[in-house]
Amino acid sequence: MTAFASDGGEAKYRLLYESMFEAFARVDMSGRIVESNEVFRSLVGYGADELSSLGYRDLTPERWRAMEAAIVEREVLPRGHSEVYEKEYRRKDGTIVPVELRTFLLRDDSGRAEGMWAIVRDIGERKRIEGERARQTELARRELESLAYSVSHDLKAPLRAVSGFSAVLLEEHAAGLDDEGRRLLGIVRENARRMEALISAILELSRVGRAELRPCRVDMRAMANSMYCEVASPEERARFSISIGEIPDAEGDPALLRIVWAKLLSNAIKYSSRSERREIRVDSASMEAGVRYRVSDSGVGFDPAYSEKLFNLFRRLHSAEEYDGTGAGLAIARRVVEMHGGSVGAESREGGGSIFWFSLPAPPSSAGKVEP
Repeated sequence: MTAFASDGGEAKYRLLYESMFEAFARVDMSGRIVESNEVFRSLVGYGADELSSLGYRDLTPERWRAMEAAIVEREVLPRGHSEVYEKEYRRKDGTIVPVELRTFLLRDDSGRAEGMWAIVRDIGERKRIEGERARQTELARRELESLAYSVSHDLKAPLRAVSGFSAVLLEEHAAGLDDEGRRLLGIVRENARRMEALISAILELSRVGRAELRPCRVDMRAMANSMYCEVASPEERARFSISIGEIPDAEGDPALLRIVWAKLLSNAIKYSSRSERREIRVDSASMEAGVRYRVSDSGVGFDPAYSEKLFNLFRRLHSAEEYDGTGAGLAIARRVVEMHGGSVGAESREGGGSIFWFSLPAPPSSAGKVEP
């Protein structure tokens, strides 16, 4: 089909697209802009005559061109249209406007591709609102983390007093207590120990959330190996077998990424410790937007229905009596990964081992390399 009928119907089509509320533009296969409506011209700040000497790439900032070319090759040419995607235009006055658009392929009567047309929407206001909400959310999060830090820090002193005085009672006045009294004091001490561990976890999460990223290129294979040797005791290293594949480097803060590896490897060791086969495997998988790093274990596993909740703070699927811990390690790991623009997840079945993973954007090829 062609863009417009060759008879008097052309005027009707022109009236139609000029009256559209959305911006509309048509280009030939070289990318030259051959038609546009007033909304599009107002969006980019050019007149019709000026646009006729430009291509859509001339309006597109450099950082979006490769992505858009890939969409044309991957979606528009083979399928005849693209999904809705976001990019930016550079207006005539040099300002940048964010837009979303969907592109369609135009064919002539013989089926040959003769151009493309796009419906474009200005999403500047939406982006502004989203940005403001994100800033407010970030401010609220930082305020909550600051409050958690202050409260947790202030709780440590009285908690140490409870733990210390109960220890003195057991050590120096045990003869004056009956068995039930000693048992109850033991419960007090154990719960004080658990509370101190929870407070320490809250403080660690708060410190991580307030940390300033200092990214560089990180040798993830060397870091995973180093952190396994650090978190696994000599006895555990003797009982476990671990394999670490040729995983790719990452771009990130080395000190914070060490925390992620420490939490995931400690988790694998803990929940595999009672298995007959104690194996841990570290590998990776390439993704379109980066790399997924995986830690697999041969442990007890979990019901996959709970996989979304595992990374929530203090979320435990096993009691503290079964497996020691605070339930904060995975939440801390998630916070670090999200600070790097990545995501986390887990896969398992009860009794069938688990895979915990985190994804990170692919590092730029020019980044310098640092050893953990």
